[in-house]
Amino acid sequence: MLKCRFALIGLIILIVPLLSEAAGPAAAEPVSRAQAATSLLLSRNAVLPSYDLNKKFADLPKDAWYEPYMRAAEHENIVQADAERRLFPEESITRAEYVAMLSRAFGLPE
Repeated sequence: MLKCRFALIGLIILIVPLLSEAAGPAAAEPVSRAQAATSLLLSRNAVLPSYDLNKKFADLPKDAWYEPYMRAAEHENIVQADAERRLFPEESITRAEYVAMLSRAFGLPE
């Protein structure tokens, strides 16, 4: 039950801004993969989970604000790197991608 409540909070955090698209294209702000991963991690855990500092990712700068969150999200299988070890943290995500991340974050069926 607790997982579902936090999953719902995570869903609301992302979906409400996306629903503003109905008000017009200028009203909606795209959500990046890093923003989504961060919101899911923080809605699931009060403390950032451990992650592997030795893993190398092609598109994850060490000085980026999202670097620890993306590493933790990859470690927790919320996001997945492609064959070239890219996480695409700054790319916008779709609702479907967010729902998949949400499902993986809270162990819900996809």
